[in-house]
Amino acid sequence: MFGYVKVNSDELLVREYELYKAIYCGTCRAMKKCTGCLSSFSLRYDFVFLSLVRMALSEDSDNSLKVERHRCIAHPLKKRNMVVHPELDYAARSAAVLSYLKIKDDIADSGFLRRIACYMALPVFSNAKRRAKLPSLCEDAAKDIKRLSEFEKRREESVDIVADVFGELLARIFSFGIDGVGADIAHGIGYRLGKIIYELDALDDYPRDVKSGSYNPYVCLYGSDGIGDRLSAVRSGIMLELSALENEIMRIDFGERCAVEHIIKNTLYLGLTRELDRICRGYEENNSSRKEKKNEQISL
Repeated sequence: MFGYVKVNSDELLVREYELYKAIYCGTCRAMKKCTGCLSSFSLRYDFVFLSLVRMALSEDSDNSLKVERHRCIAHPLKKRNMVVHPELDYAARSAAVLSYLKIKDDIADSGFLRRIACYMALPVFSNAKRRAKLPSLCEDAAKDIKRLSEFEKRREESVDIVADVFGELLARIFSFGIDGVGADIAHGIGYRLGKIIYELDALDDYPRDVKSGSYNPYVCLYGSDGIGDRLSAVRSGIMLELSALENEIMRIDFGERCAVEHIIKNTLYLGLTRELDRICRGYEENNSSRKEKKNEQISL
């Protein structure tokens, strides 16, 4: 479900992109340090965005970010810049919690072969979750995933209802351990981002879920005939959520955190919208090819 929260690197300044890579590598290193070397294989760009938002809400400025040079398994010959920050450690620990809960959920709901693979991976993620030392977050997040699973089992037709649960899950993760106004802002960002991720994933997976019979709210709502003319309405709904996310991000007092601000806004205005455009373009191309085939049949 993750993987949609990316920057558009072409539109970042060189120093901003270098900082982004240093935060990514720093988050990877934090995962190895906090939750075990194997846990770093679950790293996604979404957790880098989590790090950025929580860094923006902390008291540190751009100039106080600590950058160290380290080697890693993926790049053993040359040291790479890696940001060191407590919020990267938190992103690593919360990623371990989510990965563990995802594995447990897959064991309960997946087919035989998928369950076997999950059982084999479970000890790694169980150890990572234990080392994360976030028992209260894990307990509350498990309740959200259980609610999500219940909606999926009864094949809930409302996209908004199911996306709301995933939004609450990310809101909990984004705001955990933060106090005051910052907690409210982080909660709002996590909630809106969670809804967007769920809706993008459902829209992206629609063709595959139609064939496999897997749960997808758009399949339950529109059937297997295709989203077709409804694509514009679906896109508009996601754009409204992006606008709501923008309002939450605008509440952050970035101060001197200029690079962090630009990366976050690049992800919002260019990265997420590019993912939405990519998914919608696939539908448009498919609809266009269908019309061409239909016209060929009529002409024959």
